Amino acid sequence: MAYNLYLAPHVLGANSTTGNHYYNTLGWSMLQNAATSFSAAAWERWYLGWTELRTGPAQVSSDIGPNAPASGGTYVLRDYVTTGDVMRLEIPNTGQHLWLENRARNGPMDRRNGYTLAPDGNAYLPAPQGLLAMVESMSASRDNFVAWWNTSQVNGLRVVSAEGNFDYKRSGGLYTVNNHLHGNLTYNFQLRDNNAPAPVLRNNATGGHSEITSIRTDRDNNGRIRYDSFTGNGDVTVGNEGTPLFVGDDRITDGLFGPHIGTRKVGFRYALDTNPLIIPHQTYDPATERQSTIPLNGLSVEITGYDAASDDLTLQVRYDNTAVTHDTRWTGPLQTFPVANATAGHEIYIDGATLTLDRSATPQRETPGYVGDFVNSTELRIGANTSMSLVNGGVLNLVGAGTTLYLEDGAHVVLDGSGAKLEARAGTTINVANRADLDDKGALVLLPGSRLIDRNAETIAVGLRAAQPEVFPNPGTGAASFAWPAADSPASRVGYRYQLTDLQGHTLRQGPVNPAGNTLTGLAPGLYLLLTQGPNAPARTQRVEVR
Repeated sequence: MAYNLYLAPHVLGANSTTGNHYYNTLGWSMLQNAATSFSAAAWERWYLGWTELRTGPAQVSSDIGPNAPASGGTYVLRDYVTTGDVMRLEIPNTGQHLWLENRARNGPMDRRNGYTLAPDGNAYLPAPQGLLAMVESMSASRDNFVAWWNTSQVNGLRVVSAEGNFDYKRSGGLYTVNNHLHGNLTYNFQLRDNNAPAPVLRNNATGGHSEITSIRTDRDNNGRIRYDSFTGNGDVTVGNEGTPLFVGDDRITDGLFGPHIGTRKVGFRYALDTNPLIIPHQTYDPATERQSTIPLNGLSVEITGYDAASDDLTLQVRYDNTAVTHDTRWTGPLQTFPVANATAGHEIYIDGATLTLDRSATPQRETPGYVGDFVNSTELRIGANTSMSLVNGGVLNLVGAGTTLYLEDGAHVVLDGSGAKLEARAGTTINVANRADLDDKGALVLLPGSRLIDRNAETIAVGLRAAQPEVFPNPGTGAASFAWPAADSPASRVGYRYQLTDLQGHTLRQGPVNPAGNTLTGLAPGLYLLLTQGPNAPARTQRVEVR
């Protein structure tokens, strides 16, 4: 039906395609790969003209956003299947939308006929109910043509789980015998990062997987996570090396059916300090092995009422909520943009909570990076003419190799001087245009192995470190070599990798460290930073000057 009605591209896991994205999620639509529930998704129903952007008994406009007919407020969302109520929320600075449905009545379209009893004799978990969310990057207008061969539209729907996003790590052997789903051999994942410092951090609001995600992993253990952008069929043998979640923490989850992705809980919300927060469906550049930047914004959606008699949900939508009042953890490429009427005038307002910028434990690239895992460094970029404030004991922690807080020209970070703190741990960087742009009131803590870069003054302040590699500029040759002091055994550098960056944090070179030393040629005169990282060792930094 989807092919014939609108030349549907493959979405939601169909044919294992990913398009120009790195991940896909399963979900519900006319073209789905798992029986989450049946019926067209909200975007499909609207695109085909089967419903309009209206919601509630009064059928008010539900086309919502800073540039849309409606701009926030309180809305009633009735049962999707029987009323056609939908809500479309603009995700600022993206051109994408968040679609909301209320799967309320558990009627025929919300039951899985034929998917009730598993081969192992246990019942499958039921279809999701309540508020369901899906990010769409297919078409914002019915006049725009959608086609199955358009790589930018393939896999253009991504389900957002109310349960949140986590770092999943494959555990045990390659396979776990499990006859719950069609008698398949399936993977066992743990909801934790075994290499993370205590306390172990599971939540990953911006870079993790939900239970309905096709989880990325090196399935064949060949040191590469396969990615392809085919529009019709992915490699179904390895499925782009994405694996639905069948078993988590040694428990059957039925994750591919998404039983926990919806909620009716009053007080539940999607916001800047929740897991997950609403982010766009990121695109992937195989040339750089990086995903697109996540633009942070003030969009929040909260369930403020639930009527058990009618199953109606009452929702409050805001576009100016930039407060962080609950502890949260972010990973990946992040950036602030101006937000009209932002909380207390700041695009990030950390009020009595702890925001942790961390290195993800979720694969983000095809080949190992300079640290040797499938992860890119996390960077929170405070954009021009935006600011972050920490008040009432608010804390910003930078942890994980390569994690950076970068202040663009004209950006500011301000601490209130009454218990707020900014702490940078080993391997992390704070990069400012001018030192005065970081008004820390003396509450900046640079722990051993961290660094503060003042770009305009061309100065680098570093925390106390262990022995660093010695760097030898080669004047006139445009090359630099580096090696370790004799006190450090070269054999101890097996498995080490390096990354050379400019003062703006751009990676220029990276690769394995040779025990006898490395020589980098073709470097323009100037200042550079050399980062080195070994297995189970803190990242180290050295300033390099090439004349």
